[in-house]
Order: sequence, then C-alpha cells, then structure tokens
Amino acid sequence: MTDWELISSQIQRAMAAVEDAHMVSQALRDEPTPEKLTKFQKKMGELARELDNIEYFLEHEDMVFSDDVSDVLSEIFTGKPAPYRKTHRS
Repeated sequence: MTDWELISSQIQRAMAAVEDAHMVSQALRDEPTPEKLTKFQKKMGELARELDNIEYFLEHEDMVFSDDVSDVLSEIFTGKPAPYRKTHRS
C-alpha cells in the first residue's frame, strides 16, 4: 500500500467515524438516555483514535516510509517482513 493509499484510507475511516458520531449525537439530542450517552462516548473515542492515526502518520511520515521500504526489502530477501519497525504497522 502506498503512502497515498494509506492516508486516503485513514481519511475515509475518519470520515465514516465522523458520520457515525454525528448520527449518535443526533439521537442523544433527540432523547437523552444513559445508553445513548455511552454509545456517543464510544463513537467519539473511535473518532479520536482515527484522527490520532492520521496525525501520527503525518508527523512521522519519513519513519513510516523508511519502515515500509525495510519491509519490502526484507520480503524480497527473506520472504518475511522486517522483524523490527520504528513505527506501528498499518
């Protein structure tokens, strides 16, 4: 997966999380209940995680790219991804 494809898929996941959170927030506004509040908090947590992933990628783009190149080279020579990465796998 290229960097562009990765960031594009992360943005799509974040936008889906925004839409989910918006639907849940509307239901909470219409009829506030403890269950709807819990669901809203869960959806907002998911959205925050998606945005954190995008922020991490943008702040560490050079390390992510370096790790991806290491994985490709390792797969060519050993048939396995590199055993060590500075960044988490996407």
